[in-house]
Amino acid sequence: MAFLIVVVIIISVGKKSFSFFFIGIALVINVAVAPISFFIGIFTTDDPSKGSLAFIQGFLNIQSIPLVILFISVLVSFIIKRCVKQKISK
Repeated sequence: MAFLIVVVIIISVGKKSFSFFFIGIALVINVAVAPISFFIGIFTTDDPSKGSLAFIQGFLNIQSIPLVILFISVLVSFIIKRCVKQKISK
Protein backbone atom coordinates (compact mmCIF):
# COMPACT_ATOMS: atom_id res chain seq x y z
CA MET A 1 0.00 0.00 0.00
CA ALA A 2 2.85 2.37 0.78
CA PHE A 3 4.25 1.63 -2.67
CA LEU A 4 1.00 2.77 -4.29
CA ILE A 5 1.03 5.99 -2.30
CA VAL A 6 4.61 6.73 -3.36
CA VAL A 7 3.80 6.00 -7.02
CA VAL A 8 0.76 8.30 -6.91
CA ILE A 9 2.80 11.10 -5.34
CA ILE A 10 5.57 10.77 -7.93
CA ILE A 11 3.12 10.76 -10.83
CA SER A 12 1.08 13.68 -9.50
CA VAL A 13 4.08 15.87 -8.74
CA GLY A 14 5.68 15.01 -12.07
CA LYS A 15 2.60 16.09 -14.01
CA LYS A 16 1.65 18.91 -11.63
CA SER A 17 -1.76 17.29 -11.40
CA PHE A 18 -2.92 17.43 -7.83
CA SER A 19 -6.44 16.31 -8.75
CA PHE A 20 -5.01 12.93 -9.75
CA PHE A 21 -3.22 12.86 -6.40
CA PHE A 22 -6.50 13.35 -4.51
CA ILE A 23 -8.26 10.64 -6.51
CA GLY A 24 -5.32 8.27 -6.02
CA ILE A 25 -5.31 8.77 -2.26
CA ALA A 26 -9.08 8.22 -2.12
CA LEU A 27 -8.72 5.00 -4.11
CA VAL A 28 -5.96 3.77 -1.81
CA ILE A 29 -8.20 4.45 1.20
CA ASN A 30 -11.04 2.52 -0.45
CA VAL A 31 -8.80 -0.45 -1.22
CA ALA A 32 -7.47 -0.48 2.33
CA VAL A 33 -10.93 -0.37 3.93
CA ALA A 34 -12.64 -2.85 1.56
CA PRO A 35 -11.46 -6.06 3.32
CA ILE A 36 -12.53 -4.69 6.70
CA SER A 37 -15.92 -3.76 5.26
CA PHE A 38 -16.31 -7.21 3.75
CA PHE A 39 -15.40 -8.80 7.09
CA ILE A 40 -17.97 -6.69 8.98
CA GLY A 41 -20.58 -7.48 6.32
CA ILE A 42 -19.99 -11.20 6.76
CA PHE A 43 -20.37 -10.88 10.53
CA THR A 44 -23.77 -9.25 10.13
CA THR A 45 -25.07 -12.31 8.27
CA ASP A 46 -24.16 -14.80 11.03
CA ASP A 47 -27.78 -14.98 12.10
CA PRO A 48 -29.61 -17.39 9.72
CA SER A 49 -32.70 -15.19 9.63
CA LYS A 50 -30.78 -12.28 8.07
CA GLY A 51 -30.16 -12.24 4.35
CA SER A 52 -28.09 -10.34 1.86
CA LEU A 53 -29.61 -7.01 2.88
CA ALA A 54 -27.86 -7.29 6.26
CA PHE A 55 -24.56 -7.90 4.45
CA ILE A 56 -25.04 -4.84 2.28
CA GLN A 57 -25.92 -2.70 5.31
CA GLY A 58 -22.86 -3.89 7.23
CA PHE A 59 -20.60 -3.39 4.24
CA LEU A 60 -21.86 0.10 3.47
CA ASN A 61 -21.79 1.06 7.13
CA ILE A 62 -17.99 0.81 7.07
CA GLN A 63 -17.36 1.69 3.41
CA SER A 64 -19.59 4.79 3.30
CA ILE A 65 -16.98 7.31 4.48
CA PRO A 66 -14.27 6.23 1.98
CA LEU A 67 -16.86 6.28 -0.81
CA VAL A 68 -17.88 9.82 0.15
CA ILE A 69 -14.20 10.84 0.17
CA LEU A 70 -13.79 9.34 -3.33
CA PHE A 71 -16.89 11.13 -4.60
CA ILE A 72 -15.72 14.47 -3.21
CA SER A 73 -12.22 14.04 -4.66
CA VAL A 74 -13.61 13.27 -8.12
CA LEU A 75 -15.95 16.26 -7.87
CA VAL A 76 -13.12 18.58 -6.77
CA SER A 77 -10.85 17.32 -9.56
CA PHE A 78 -13.49 18.12 -12.20
CA ILE A 79 -13.97 21.59 -10.70
CA ILE A 80 -10.20 22.20 -10.71
CA LYS A 81 -9.88 21.04 -14.32
CA ARG A 82 -12.74 23.28 -15.39
CA CYS A 83 -11.22 26.31 -13.64
CA VAL A 84 -7.81 25.66 -15.21
CA LYS A 85 -9.35 25.35 -18.68
CA GLN A 86 -11.23 28.64 -18.20
CA LYS A 87 -8.05 30.42 -17.09
CA ILE A 88 -6.12 29.06 -20.07
CA SER A 89 -8.80 30.11 -22.55
CA LYS A 90 -8.87 33.72 -21.26
